[in-house]
Amino acid sequence: MTDNILKALIRKTETGKTDPAVQYETIIGHNQHKLAKPLTQMSVGAIAAASDGWRKRFGTTSGAAGAYQIIKPTLTSLVTSLDVDRAAKFTPELQERFADSLLAARGFGRFLRGEIDVTEFGNALAREWASFPVLSTQKRGETVLKRGQSYYDKVAGNSALISPETVEATLLQLRAPAPAAVPTYQ
Repeated sequence: MTDNILKALIRKTETGKTDPAVQYETIIGHNQHKLAKPLTQMSVGAIAAASDGWRKRFGTTSGAAGAYQIIKPTLTSLVTSLDVDRAAKFTPELQERFADSLLAARGFGRFLRGEIDVTEFGNALAREWASFPVLSTQKRGETVLKRGQSYYDKVAGNSALISPETVEATLLQLRAPAPAAVPTYQ
């Protein structure tokens, strides 16, 4: 899967940064400058091992890492499901591969084929990325979530950081047909 406006939106919303070079190096709470070496030079195994310590050291609610703010259980699952060596560096390319897998698991291909609608796919994104809002009222356990809230609202300090309208507009752009080629005449 190639880069697209959705992945760019996820990176920006999850990290709060616009520069991709910075996004790939980001850890929760923007504490990456306190690490011994850049995140992209660390192995996925080292990141998984260190993330619990980051929570304690930096007083954060998770050890989310990288452009897609991947938490330890998700990282561990991705390493296993994609058969990634734990010694592999957490490069931008590997982070993109992980994001592609997360998007596929949430139904990105089905969404692009028109098998699921904007609301269903948007709600699936909100279950993966806490900064994204739910697009319709729903329940998480006994908690009723209204449109615009994070699926993880008030869990470990999470809240939606983007509007449902922005998510919907981005998703609609992805599904819009490509403009027809305009012939040029000489």
